[in-house]
Amino acid sequence: VVLREKDGTIRMYTKGADSSVMSRLGEPTSDYDTQERKHAQAFLDKCADNGLRTLACGERIFTQAEFAEWKVKWDDACLTTGADRDDKIHNIALEGENHMTFVGCTAIEDRLQDEVPETIHFLLKCGIVIWVLTGDKRETAVNIAGTSRLLNQKTDLIIHIDTATGVPAGEQIEDAKRKVAEANVEGRKSTFIVDGRSLECILEDHYVAFRNLGLMVTSAVCCRVTPLQKSRVVKMFKDLGNTCLGVGDGANDVSMIQEARVGIGILGLEGSQAERAADYAIPRFKHLRRLLAVHGRFSLIRNSNLIQYSFYKNIVFALTQVFFNFYTGFSGQTAYDSWVNIFFNMAFTLLPPMVMGILDFDVRSSYLLRHPGLYSELRSPFAVRMSRSSSFLWLVLALYHSVLIYYGVFRGFTITNIVNEGREGGLWCSSTLMMSVLLTVVIFQAALAFLSWTWVHAASIILSFLSYTGFIFIYSVVPPEIGIGDYYKVPGTAYSRTNFWLNIILWTIAFAAPQLAVLVVRRSWFGIHMHRARVGDFLAKKSLPWHSINNGGKAGGKHATEEPLLAGMMANPYSEDSAPPEAVALRQSMSLSPQAASAASLIHNKNKQVTTPQKSLPPTQLHLDDDDI
Repeated sequence: VVLREKDGTIRMYTKGADSSVMSRLGEPTSDYDTQERKHAQAFLDKCADNGLRTLACGERIFTQAEFAEWKVKWDDACLTTGADRDDKIHNIALEGENHMTFVGCTAIEDRLQDEVPETIHFLLKCGIVIWVLTGDKRETAVNIAGTSRLLNQKTDLIIHIDTATGVPAGEQIEDAKRKVAEANVEGRKSTFIVDGRSLECILEDHYVAFRNLGLMVTSAVCCRVTPLQKSRVVKMFKDLGNTCLGVGDGANDVSMIQEARVGIGILGLEGSQAERAADYAIPRFKHLRRLLAVHGRFSLIRNSNLIQYSFYKNIVFALTQVFFNFYTGFSGQTAYDSWVNIFFNMAFTLLPPMVMGILDFDVRSSYLLRHPGLYSELRSPFAVRMSRSSSFLWLVLALYHSVLIYYGVFRGFTITNIVNEGREGGLWCSSTLMMSVLLTVVIFQAALAFLSWTWVHAASIILSFLSYTGFIFIYSVVPPEIGIGDYYKVPGTAYSRTNFWLNIILWTIAFAAPQLAVLVVRRSWFGIHMHRARVGDFLAKKSLPWHSINNGGKAGGKHATEEPLLAGMMANPYSEDSAPPEAVALRQSMSLSPQAASAASLIHNKNKQVTTPQKSLPPTQLHLDDDDI
């Protein structure tokens, strides 16, 4: 803050980290000044050891000539529009913050919000790598990290990287990588702590080595960092293609939030800059758990299914007409009536993808919040998500279905000899057959893609068939004299033929049988915990009283929902004879069926979390400012 007083004196007031402010003070003017600074530094160190957040304050008095010269440079830096604007402003600000006089220091207690340790522990169990980027002293940062369960000083490997020790930063990084690799083999968590001054040197000279170290650890703490350094750390991992999430609650976190792939602002007492700059705003840090594990998961699953299924059904629909044009000499004749073409996406197949994208879910939220290991399984190739392999499989399925529908249904079973009141069925009867089979296959594929079944899901399937059947029969009564269609009495003619119905039934079975067989084999012999959790969730919910299910399993007492997590399933987990003793006890205490009790006992284990190898994808990065916690 620069202030011009009434007498014309110009003062610059600065507050910040003691390591930054103390290094920019002028030479002591007396012994008292020297002793004052020593006492202040000792006081700050003691407060930091106790977990208090400390700041040092200084001031500088400008002469008129000094301020005029500095002000010109500051204005030029502020008017710069290039990519180096922030660097120029930062350098000019540092130029002004020199030869200061020590004013005083502060130390305050910053208590953690409710459920912060539980939330941090949950995110670590999810397989998320957490970086805490803070402006606090090293001692304060370590204290907060331990209190919030980011690290355990008794069991975790904790490495301090500090260039002030005289050891080159490169050697410290290589030594840290060796220690972290050994800790990973032993199954221990590893964390490194680096201060802002060391971080600045590392990002300039050892960028790649430091980034590789960051990919190896489970968490990291960067203390005494500036807002610009926060954004540079986020950018370091975002450039690798990692999904980086930035969380902050103050104006100094805005650059980090905007640099991250997804930014979250927490409503706090430090203004509204963070939440206004973020993609999402939450009132408390604890809500981050539900935002990621529930809403984030459901969003990924729903959008992935919606996009891939929409491409699938349109590719099948379009390719049948492409194949048809090869046999019409590209004359412009369509395989389907123009109104059928229009309403295919607008009505006939509208509801299933809509329900899929809004209401679909795999496991109930109460399960997801109890078992963070299911979050890490979203990286599995067998999970429902948007990936190259998944999109390729949907594309292959669309090509396979379109070829069989056209060459098997249309070309192989064309209805050519149907005569009704002097009208031959011809193209439109064959087209009706092909569209009926196509629509049945596409909607059946939506039923297979649904991860949950409610009355809304069932209604979307039924209404899709009813909309198509109702439309073509209403359209068929329009006389050809009006000139808006050529379907006059065509559906009635086609639907009255036995081979029409046999084609629909047999071809639908032919399309569905191989895919059902693949799903059974994959989930029986190559299943992941996510698939088994869905089974246990369904069986437990099915056998519980309605009020327990409706309360999400939070109601206590005899019928309170257990915490089923399928950490493993035996060859025949639903057999009453093979049920373990805990299954029998669970069934008797909760009045469950033998099948549900057996599954619930196998999947219930509070002390074990599901973990999956994460070598296929780089670790997810979560960058926090300690103000949020």
